[in-house]
Amino acid sequence: MEKNVNYVAEATEVKGSDAQVLNSSFSEVKTVSAVEKPKRKSKKKSDLEKTLEKYRNLYRRQVTKNVETRRAVLHSAINELGVSYGYEEFLKDLYSRLFRLLDSKRFEQDCTSAGLIPYNAAVYIALQSTQSMYNVLDCGIVSQFGTEFSEMKTPVIEKADFQPYDMWKVLTDAPVSTQSSETVTA
Repeated sequence: MEKNVNYVAEATEVKGSDAQVLNSSFSEVKTVSAVEKPKRKSKKKSDLEKTLEKYRNLYRRQVTKNVETRRAVLHSAINELGVSYGYEEFLKDLYSRLFRLLDSKRFEQDCTSAGLIPYNAAVYIALQSTQSMYNVLDCGIVSQFGTEFSEMKTPVIEKADFQPYDMWKVLTDAPVSTQSSETVTA
């Protein structure tokens, strides 16, 4: 059996996408389709990626492009995914990206120098592709988005929506001092 396999392998000519097997003992030529490569298993997209892809595709086709349109398109994309994946699950999944951006001191400095509120910019960037997020972290917000930040001025998702999922407490504001400027003597 091994002998035949080796013999056939030695007597094979490949022309284009077809292979011709030459077998001199039977004096016939057979055309065999090219050897198929094993198929790779495709990576399954997460529900977050499916939703964001749908969101970006829907938003790209909109005539009016503003924050209200982004919110409506986002809710539409989440609802199209199905019953098993809702707004709460979407926020839980998106929080890790938001945390990654808000935890970066460089990102915070870039936003401050560009006149942006870091949370608003982080939500906008988190809704973009993962590659955009990493480009912002590596090269800065100005190199990725230029100087046009009008869409980043107001957040697409309010901070209060993320508060239940803020396990690392990056969304808490600095504590507000309740004491007046006068000193109280006891």
